[in-house]
Amino acid sequence: MATMSIATSASGVEGEIFSVGAMFPHTLGEHPLKEMQACAATSDPDTMYLHQAMKEPDKEQFLGAMNKEVNGQVKNKNFSIVPRSTVPEETAVLPSVWAMKRKRRIDTREVYKWKARLNIDGSKQVEGRDYKYGETYAPVASWASIRMLLIMAISNGWYTRQLDFVMAYSQAPIDRDMYMEIPRGYKLSTGNVKEFVLKVHKNIYGQKQAGRVWNDYLVAKLIKIGFVQSRIDPCIFTRGRTLYALYTDDSILTNPCEKEIQRVMEDMRQVGLDITDEGNVSDFLGVKIDKTDDKASRNETIHLSQPQLIDNILKDLQLDHETTGSKSVPMASSKILFRHSNSKPFDGHFHYRSVIGKLNYLEKCTRPDIAYAVH
Repeated sequence: MATMSIATSASGVEGEIFSVGAMFPHTLGEHPLKEMQACAATSDPDTMYLHQAMKEPDKEQFLGAMNKEVNGQVKNKNFSIVPRSTVPEETAVLPSVWAMKRKRRIDTREVYKWKARLNIDGSKQVEGRDYKYGETYAPVASWASIRMLLIMAISNGWYTRQLDFVMAYSQAPIDRDMYMEIPRGYKLSTGNVKEFVLKVHKNIYGQKQAGRVWNDYLVAKLIKIGFVQSRIDPCIFTRGRTLYALYTDDSILTNPCEKEIQRVMEDMRQVGLDITDEGNVSDFLGVKIDKTDDKASRNETIHLSQPQLIDNILKDLQLDHETTGSKSVPMASSKILFRHSNSKPFDGHFHYRSVIGKLNYLEKCTRPDIAYAVH
């Protein structure tokens, strides 16, 4: 079983956290997490809590992802082990939570990555004590802006690149002292795990202000390398002829010159941003982006679709079967709808608010043709 050492900052004691292994399911059985047993993470079967992932046939892949996550946190010195007795009385030690997810290719639905994200339990944070009053909001690029950027790129024949930030939130420094319980599935080789906690040094997922802290940090870095922030959409940036759209930790670069895109990425790395080049844009935030080139007319077109979201909506509505009727045109906007006073009460066979929310997101992103029917 692999081990890793983490030096504590207060006691000088060398602690060792050993990675998850055969003991892990047994540990969960002995110490079940009540808050994790209460409900599922989401309705998505590929998103789950730790105790759920340990019952899946691909458990070993999730265990490997957990070790990768902790190794990355240790390598970047995102936390250190300190005795619980050194935590100031007025400071809370917040629980840690594992969020597990399978990532699939949008066209084939093939699993290509298993992710395990170590989060702090933000639901236990108290405003004023654990974060500043009212300072939790972080903007993201609107889909109107993202579509406009893609249209400009395709109509002008510009190059595009999709960027991803490695452990994005953790690249930013923490905005205040914060302590977290040692994550379940790991233990110290020296001392009782209950006698120690993790002192967090970098911004961490799960806390209510994490998105805002990361956005402030990233925007400052982008401005430092010459980007100008849009007054209309705070997540659209320009540098010369370069356009940049940011959605939390996913982003798109476009420029008429491919070398300039490479130069921008190098400048990002020079100011300490850890990024990966995902290549040409093809799958962004669950939206499938297909490009077609009509050589006869010399026209290139772009097609945006959300097949997985549509499938999920049909499944929620129990309409995912061959006998369901369909039409190739949207609902007529001239038809006025009235409440049917003699209809039976809704029997609750689907989650109404959830379905409407998904339809609204679908309409805003890629299907404006269903706007009237949805609203």
